[in-house]
Amino acid sequence: MTERCLVPVVDAAAVAKAIEAGVGREVRATVGGSVDPRDNGPVVITGRGHILSDGHCVFSDQKSRGTARRMGRPAVIEVGSISVLATERPAFTVDPAFFRSVGLEPREARIVVVMSPFQFRDSYRGFARMLCVVDTPGPSTPRLERLECRHVSRPLYPVDADLGPEIQTTIGAGRGHWRAGRASDGTIA
Repeated sequence: MTERCLVPVVDAAAVAKAIEAGVGREVRATVGGSVDPRDNGPVVITGRGHILSDGHCVFSDQKSRGTARRMGRPAVIEVGSISVLATERPAFTVDPAFFRSVGLEPREARIVVVMSPFQFRDSYRGFARMLCVVDTPGPSTPRLERLECRHVSRPLYPVDADLGPEIQTTIGAGRGHWRAGRASDGTIA
């Protein structure tokens, strides 16, 4: 790939290898598949290591502005035009500040991967030429019915397709209630 690409991955072992090799040195590491190995296998990469941050990130998007997060020690491994941002701990990738905290600028990349089916839109909409939701296996799927739900009360909206949202609205003081629900035939009642 010749286009600039930013890819996050949670992999403490890859971070340790990059730190051990040192800044600007070649790193060969196995990345991925460590947090959720059910759907994703590891990939071996070789690139140049860069350690550019203490892992502290302050969000700048509208929803989280000023919120500080720690991703553990990060390491950027440059594999050609792809910058793999490996972190020791999971971190929210929905804000461009995540990449900027290690010196990577999302505006300069052709492709920026974030692990979020919805929440990233506000942060990237202002400069992204296109926003694509990719349905990949694992916990970042936008298709909630694919997730294994344990320890939840059923039915659960929107996981249970036959259950519609119940909307209750009060119109002015003392004017009564309007209530909508899903009838047994699937229509809105």
